[in-house]
This record gives sequence, structure tokens and C-alpha cells, in this order.
Amino acid sequence: MYRTYTTEAVVLGSRDAGEANKYYFLLTRELGLIHAFAQGVRELKSKLRYSLAELSYVKVSLVRGKEKWRLTSVVPLPELDGLKNSGEKKK
Repeated sequence: MYRTYTTEAVVLGSRDAGEANKYYFLLTRELGLIHAFAQGVRELKSKLRYSLAELSYVKVSLVRGKEKWRLTSVVPLPELDGLKNSGEKKK
């Protein structure tokens, strides 16, 4: 049985892995900077894909596997919505 960690995070970026998967770079308060794997997130039917845009502020649930963190759920949080569209705020 794996323990599920739920925390708030900022999505700093991502990179493709295989045909439909992605690795995400997340900055969290409790866990620091982590790399999390999301399986099937690039498929059109994926529920996670729209919440994981770059510079999104989200609440994520993660499971620590043998070698990597895996994303299990994502809920967008509205606190940093203005950051995505403002070049000055990004700096």
C-alpha cells in the first residue's frame, strides 16, 4: 500500500515522455522541487491535462513509487491566475 501525499504546487514546466506521458517539474512547500510522472496526460480524454499548464497553481495528490513520484489527481487553485498572462509578474 502506498501513501498519498496531497500538497499545493506551482507547475514550473514539463517534458514529454513516450507517446502520451509527461514529466512535470513541481515546486511544493512541503516536498520542495520534485519531478512527477503523469501517465496518459497527453491523450485527449485525460482529465489532468488542462490543470497542468505551465505556471499553474494547483493542489496535487502524489504517490511515491520505487523510482519516481506519480501524479494521481490535480485541482486548479485560482490564487495565481494573473501570473500566467503578465510578463512583468513572471519576472
